Amino acid sequence: MEYKVRELRQSRGWSQGTLAFYSGITVSQISLIESGKRNPSAKSLVTLADALGVSIGELFGEEAPKDEAPGSLAKLEPGRLPAGSFERRRYNAPAWIALLNQTAEACERAEMASQGYARTYTNLDALADLELVSFQLWGVYQMTAREAVLAWADEVGLSEQLAAAEERMRDARRAISKALREGLQQAKASPADAETAVAIEERMKRAREATGMAATG
Repeated sequence: MEYKVRELRQSRGWSQGTLAFYSGITVSQISLIESGKRNPSAKSLVTLADALGVSIGELFGEEAPKDEAPGSLAKLEPGRLPAGSFERRRYNAPAWIALLNQTAEACERAEMASQGYARTYTNLDALADLELVSFQLWGVYQMTAREAVLAWADEVGLSEQLAAAEERMRDARRAISKALREGLQQAKASPADAETAVAIEERMKRAREATGMAATG
């Protein structure tokens, strides 16, 4: 899957060293991600998006939103917080609300688009990549941050917004998983596409096992 890390970095006039400084990710790791030789983990995606001041969707090539209502939660996305302080940001409730909503929106768009392209099998790889990213992000959130984020949200009066973002993320993950499963089933039913479908399933299995996380709802 192609990420826009290099393009976003260069648009800011940053070297890989500058991005490494702000993100805490090594230059060698950034180089591998930019060259497509390594897929970033969910945590790395969060960190890179934070440092570059963009949404997760923009890392995948989506356009930045042009019109946002004043005071919307999108204004509180991670990029508006000081770069280079992931430890400070990782429990920030407004940042997580924005991130969960952004990721859910990307899943929703992919699921809707799959209704038109799933039968062609040409984008199953992209759908699988997004399903894995959402799986990893949700796992990281559930396993390492959620309890503290809930406490933060309660302190700043954002409990309802966080609950809504969590529910949206759960629904989006279920929808994209269903779309991918149906697309793979259709592909396996075709002699010409069965091998591709099996390869995608194997890749996803290895990626999930590598995270060490069980599937979370």
